[in-house]
Amino acid sequence: GLKADDLSIIRQKYIESILYKNKSEQQLIRLMCQTSHEKIVGDQMVVELMERCPIEVGYVRQLLSDLSEEGSWSDLDFTNSKAASWLPRIHAARVLELTKVYSNPEHDFYKSAEVAEAIHKAIGYWFRMKPIAANWWYNEIGIPKVLGAVFILFEDQLSTEEKKHAIEVMSQAKIGMTAQNKVWLAGNVLVKGLLLNDLQLVWKARNAINDEIKMAYGKSEGIKVDYSFHQHGPQQQVGNYGAAYLATMSFWAYILDNTSLALDEERFQIITNYTNEGVRRILWKNKMDVNNLGRQLYKQAQRNKAFSSLFSANMLAQVNSKDSNTYQLLIDENLGNTPTSLLGQYHFWKSDMTIHRCPTWMASVRMASDRVIGTESGTDNVKGYYLADGALYTYVDGDEYTDVFPCWDWRKVPGVTCYQEDKAVHVMGWLEKQNKGSFVGNVNDGVIGLTSMDLVRDG
Repeated sequence: GLKADDLSIIRQKYIESILYKNKSEQQLIRLMCQTSHEKIVGDQMVVELMERCPIEVGYVRQLLSDLSEEGSWSDLDFTNSKAASWLPRIHAARVLELTKVYSNPEHDFYKSAEVAEAIHKAIGYWFRMKPIAANWWYNEIGIPKVLGAVFILFEDQLSTEEKKHAIEVMSQAKIGMTAQNKVWLAGNVLVKGLLLNDLQLVWKARNAINDEIKMAYGKSEGIKVDYSFHQHGPQQQVGNYGAAYLATMSFWAYILDNTSLALDEERFQIITNYTNEGVRRILWKNKMDVNNLGRQLYKQAQRNKAFSSLFSANMLAQVNSKDSNTYQLLIDENLGNTPTSLLGQYHFWKSDMTIHRCPTWMASVRMASDRVIGTESGTDNVKGYYLADGALYTYVDGDEYTDVFPCWDWRKVPGVTCYQEDKAVHVMGWLEKQNKGSFVGNVNDGVIGLTSMDLVRDG
């Protein structure tokens, strides 16, 4: 059953994780932050990666001096709800940065009265404006996730009125949906449970997170039997939703460790298999294979998604001692400390994708069929119509395709066959099937193999 001190352990570990107090992460953080100083725009995982880098004193001073009396920053427009880049999210992110320096004993601004005042003003502005994004994701997942961390770190400074508004923000997240979206929502509900000191709510949210640690059979989304990860229908999402899934699961596994809510062995085994058989195969020299970025082909995506996977493996290594060597191996081979031992050919048969790994090079092929969606396009990837027509990428040093996408001819993606013409590339929808052919697949003995694709498309 539940133990009396479960809540305080969970709250304490949550705070430590948000302030990146974990010693074993320090080396990875140093490595990542020394090679990237710019704030890269990307998906939620990249945002969270960049949050690990130290917050400079000068930057904090600038934030403080730019904050208006009413608690806003003039470069952030709160009135445009439709913008894909929806700027209020940056307001929330800045408040979290301020709260982190205020809460971090090693920072110059630790317990600074000036910073505390700025936080009160900035959250007050949020509570008055109540901004709503056109994209549901920010309202229910992104914002409660960021501000939830603010509310926990700053909890002892919140007035009764502020706390009431904080609970309202957190109440925008309800347990529901599927796969990674469900995990994000449940995580927000868990944080709300911490704010309310409600162990039953924490328990309920943790059970919802646990429910998604399973194999997804049939049409259900999540980890498939070949260790693909599906979301938005039958398509490979290991590097997008699947990497976010691993980041979130490793986070909660670490936070719930040593309490009565800790993960059980069976669930740990599923996460280990997914990490080792799915995620590890698509990383090469700390870059993620382009075929596995999904629709997210933004700046430094390969590097950042690989780093995200290393941080996940590192957290899991600490709480799952039985498999810690497996996780450590993934980290070591990507940082170049050991040569890769994961060799041969592997086919993700649920996703029409083949991976071939040798000691000195790797290759990957992405296809589509009448069973499998090859790629999706939302606000991202509007030119990716041919990305699953047999796209073939080969890697030796891992940097071969770094940031090449703005310069690409999207009809000459490596390995694909298509018409060369001058008109714009067709823009797909989210769930558009790209190939009517069914003879798409692979045969291998683990060492060598043959991959074939019957392309039936556009006449």
